[in-house]
Amino acid sequence: MPVPLATGCIFDIVFPSDFELSKNLDVVVTGMGLFGAAWTLTSIVSTAVNTITISNGCTSYWTANNQGTLDFNTIINP
Repeated sequence: MPVPLATGCIFDIVFPSDFELSKNLDVVVTGMGLFGAAWTLTSIVSTAVNTITISNGCTSYWTANNQGTLDFNTIINP
């Protein structure tokens, strides 16, 4: 991330229109790296705007230029 992140940060991940999130309402998102050790993140799927919102992304403050990885268990690249 190119900017610092505060504790309790929220991420909106917007997917291209060819990804069908309506078929993936049971998405489990695992975060690693700047999210800490691998753990399950709270996620909300919005099919109206093809977005997954992560509401508990940061357990502590992070300075700029840290890397993180998100793993979506049921999203398939079309």
